[in-house]
Amino acid sequence: MRKFDSAWLIGLFLAISMGNAFGGDLLVNGDFNNPDDNLMDYSGWYAWWSGERPCGRETWADRAYNGRGFAVYGWGEGSLVGIYQNVAATCGVTYTFTVWVKKEIHYDEAYTELKLEWKDADMADLGGSCFTNLTSQTGPTYALYTISGSTTNLACAYVRPVIYAQWNTPTVTESASMQFDDAALTIEPAAVILISRQPHFEVYGSTSGRQG
Repeated sequence: MRKFDSAWLIGLFLAISMGNAFGGDLLVNGDFNNPDDNLMDYSGWYAWWSGERPCGRETWADRAYNGRGFAVYGWGEGSLVGIYQNVAATCGVTYTFTVWVKKEIHYDEAYTELKLEWKDADMADLGGSCFTNLTSQTGPTYALYTISGSTTNLACAYVRPVIYAQWNTPTVTESASMQFDDAALTIEPAAVILISRQPHFEVYGSTSGRQG
């Protein structure tokens, strides 16, 4: 059996236990509903882009037509946009990022991606990011997309789920947006049994499985 530092294993156990106990959703405002305007300010999401603001939280982008969703405007002067959150994380834990995605028919797509990045306490990148390329996979109705990943880097303090979109020549027309809604970040369900053998803990056994 492999030996691990006791503090690391306690953190792992607590992260898994707390994630499952609270339903696992670690994002703030994953449904993009708040506040009641179309800006990204105070929404819980950080955003970056090129050109004038080419994105927003729009009522017409909401999947259930009763709130707001995140929309990338394919008619904007810019050519790329990304949004993300920084969520406290523990190495060795598997995180799953899910989001509903819709591409309108005239959106001139270049590249669309979901990503999990790993950061230390100072927000320095630790490498080993996980991503899924959604380019040419999405369509004119909402569908659910998922990415899961973990890191073994002991310096990990945060996981950063990222939505990134890049488009080609702007098209000034209606029905030219990429839309995202009802995002969630969860901890992969697991049961971990820890046995104390000073000065280390050892993993005696573990099981894991994905919720359907």
